[in-house]
Amino acid sequence: MTCNLDAVKAYMVVEDAHDDAFITALIQAAEGYLAGAGIQPRDPPDERYVLAVCALTLHWYDNRQVVASGLQELPLGLRPLINQLKAEGVPHDQS
Repeated sequence: MTCNLDAVKAYMVVEDAHDDAFITALIQAAEGYLAGAGIQPRDPPDERYVLAVCALTLHWYDNRQVVASGLQELPLGLRPLINQLKAEGVPHDQS
Protein backbone atom coordinates (compact mmCIF):
# COMPACT_ATOMS: atom_id res chain seq x y z
CA MET A 1 0.00 0.00 0.00
CA THR A 2 1.57 3.27 -1.16
CA CYS A 3 -0.71 5.66 0.71
CA ASN A 4 -0.39 5.86 4.48
CA LEU A 5 -3.54 5.12 6.52
CA ASP A 6 -2.95 8.08 8.85
CA ALA A 7 -2.50 10.51 5.95
CA VAL A 8 -5.67 9.28 4.25
CA LYS A 9 -7.61 9.50 7.53
CA ALA A 10 -6.37 13.08 7.98
CA TYR A 11 -7.66 13.92 4.48
CA MET A 12 -10.96 12.26 5.36
CA VAL A 13 -11.11 13.96 8.80
CA VAL A 14 -11.55 10.59 10.55
CA GLU A 15 -10.00 10.60 14.00
CA ASP A 16 -10.96 7.30 15.61
CA ALA A 17 -9.67 3.83 14.77
CA HIS A 18 -13.09 2.17 14.54
CA ASP A 19 -13.08 1.95 10.72
CA ASP A 20 -9.33 1.48 10.16
CA ALA A 21 -9.67 -1.98 8.58
CA PHE A 22 -12.45 -0.76 6.28
CA ILE A 23 -10.51 2.38 5.30
CA THR A 24 -7.41 0.28 4.63
CA ALA A 25 -9.48 -1.94 2.32
CA LEU A 26 -10.79 1.17 0.54
CA ILE A 27 -7.24 2.50 0.10
CA GLN A 28 -6.21 -0.81 -1.45
CA ALA A 29 -9.29 -0.72 -3.69
CA ALA A 30 -8.47 2.85 -4.78
CA GLU A 31 -4.89 1.86 -5.62
CA GLY A 32 -6.27 -1.14 -7.52
CA TYR A 33 -8.71 1.11 -9.37
CA LEU A 34 -5.85 3.37 -10.46
CA ALA A 35 -3.73 0.34 -11.43
CA GLY A 36 -6.63 -0.88 -13.56
CA ALA A 37 -6.56 2.50 -15.30
CA GLY A 38 -2.88 1.96 -16.03
CA ILE A 39 -1.58 4.21 -13.25
CA GLN A 40 1.08 2.89 -10.89
CA PRO A 41 2.68 4.85 -8.04
CA ARG A 42 6.13 6.36 -8.32
CA ASP A 43 8.83 6.18 -5.72
CA PRO A 44 8.51 8.71 -4.16
CA PRO A 45 4.76 8.88 -4.80
CA ASP A 46 3.44 11.65 -7.04
CA GLU A 47 1.27 13.95 -4.89
CA ARG A 48 -1.47 13.80 -7.51
CA TYR A 49 -1.53 10.01 -7.15
CA VAL A 50 -1.86 10.35 -3.37
CA LEU A 51 -4.65 12.92 -3.82
CA ALA A 52 -6.49 10.58 -6.20
CA VAL A 53 -6.24 7.69 -3.71
CA CYS A 54 -7.43 9.93 -0.86
CA ALA A 55 -10.34 11.32 -2.88
CA LEU A 56 -11.45 7.87 -4.09
CA THR A 57 -11.21 6.48 -0.57
CA LEU A 58 -13.26 9.32 0.90
CA HIS A 59 -15.84 9.07 -1.89
CA TRP A 60 -16.32 5.34 -1.39
CA TYR A 61 -16.35 5.74 2.41
CA ASP A 62 -19.05 8.41 2.24
CA ASN A 63 -21.09 6.46 -0.34
CA ARG A 64 -20.90 2.97 1.12
CA GLN A 65 -24.62 2.31 1.47
CA VAL A 66 -25.74 -1.03 0.06
CA VAL A 67 -28.66 0.39 -1.89
CA ALA A 68 -27.93 3.69 -3.54
CA SER A 69 -30.94 5.91 -3.92
CA GLY A 70 -28.87 8.49 -5.77
CA LEU A 71 -25.49 7.03 -6.61
CA GLN A 72 -22.90 9.80 -6.57
CA GLU A 73 -20.52 10.40 -9.45
CA LEU A 74 -16.81 10.73 -8.75
CA PRO A 75 -15.97 13.98 -6.97
CA LEU A 76 -15.50 17.06 -9.15
CA GLY A 77 -11.97 17.19 -10.50
CA LEU A 78 -11.08 13.58 -9.78
CA ARG A 79 -11.73 12.22 -13.29
CA PRO A 80 -9.55 14.94 -14.91
CA LEU A 81 -6.83 14.23 -12.33
CA ILE A 82 -6.88 10.52 -13.18
CA ASN A 83 -6.83 11.33 -16.89
CA GLN A 84 -3.87 13.66 -16.40
CA LEU A 85 -1.90 11.05 -14.46
CA LYS A 86 -2.61 8.53 -17.19
CA ALA A 87 -1.73 10.91 -20.04
CA GLU A 88 1.49 12.18 -18.48
CA GLY A 89 2.88 8.74 -17.97
CA VAL A 90 2.97 8.87 -14.18
CA PRO A 91 2.67 5.08 -14.23
CA HIS A 92 6.21 3.74 -14.12
CA ASP A 93 7.30 0.13 -13.92
CA GLN A 94 9.20 -0.13 -10.65
CA SER A 95 10.81 -3.50 -11.40
